[in-house]
Amino acid sequence: MKLQAGVHFKTLRSDLSRDNTAKILWALNRPEILGFLERCPVNSIAIERVGSKVRTAEYNWRDKAIIINSARKLGVQYGEKFRAGATGNMSAATLDKIESMRRSLLQEFAHHLENSIPGRFPRYPGGICQSRQAPDHWLCSRDRQ
Repeated sequence: MKLQAGVHFKTLRSDLSRDNTAKILWALNRPEILGFLERCPVNSIAIERVGSKVRTAEYNWRDKAIIINSARKLGVQYGEKFRAGATGNMSAATLDKIESMRRSLLQEFAHHLENSIPGRFPRYPGGICQSRQAPDHWLCSRDRQ
């Protein structure tokens, strides 16, 4: 199985080349991730400049959207040496710009997964995942009734 628009996510925007975009999305091509995304797809993935030198990526909980900042500079957003207990952002602990964005994508996917687990956040007690086919711990409260 391979990551597919319309199955695992609804829309994709990228200001990078098709090849570099595919290299970043490759981070999600694991059976357990693809299986989850089939049941609880992301609404949108955007890989583009966001106008922030500080923010490397974000997950919009309400819209189920992942935004990856494609504007990265060696020594600023990536290129940091990994130091156990001190490195605060794993996307910074690489010398490769594409790998940095892959790591950001995985981090934001983790937020999507957390957002889909019932009871994880009081504001969304059933999670946002709307799948009736998800394993029991991924079901929304409306599906448990």
